[in-house]
Amino acid sequence: MSEGKRPGGLTALAVLNFVFGGFNVIYTDGVYRGFFVLTALGVASTLVLLARPGIGRDPRVRALALLVVCNVLAVAAWTSRLLGSQGRLLFPSLPAIAVLAALSVEAWPARVRAAARIGAPLYLLAAAAWACLVLIPESYRLP
Repeated sequence: MSEGKRPGGLTALAVLNFVFGGFNVIYTDGVYRGFFVLTALGVASTLVLLARPGIGRDPRVRALALLVVCNVLAVAAWTSRLLGSQGRLLFPSLPAIAVLAALSVEAWPARVRAAARIGAPLYLLAAAAWACLVLIPESYRLP
C-alpha cells in the first residue's frame, strides 16, 4: 500500500474529511420550512402545556423545560462565538425534549394527535429517504 492510501484509492485525509465535516448535503428551502413548522408546533405545544393547569405545572416537567431552555441558550452563546453551529451540543437535551413533546402531544385533540403521529414521522422519513436516494448520490457523484 502506498503512503497514506487506503484500499480503493482513498487517502487518510479523504476519509477524515468524509467523517469529520466533509459530508454536507443541503436540502431545498421547502424541506427546511417543513422542519421549521414541526419545530414551531413542538415549541408552541410545549408552551401551552406549561401554561395550562395539569401535568404542565408539575415541578419535574418544569425542570425538564428549564433544562432544555438552559441548554439551548448555552448552545446559542457558544455558536455566537464560533464559526459554525454545534448542534450536537443539544444532544444532552434530547431526552427532555422527547418527554416534553410526548406530554404536549397527549394534550391535543384525538384526531389532531393521530394525524401528527402519522404525518410527522412520514415527513421525516420522506426527507431522509430523499437525502439518501437523491441528494447524496448527486452531491458525491464522481466527476
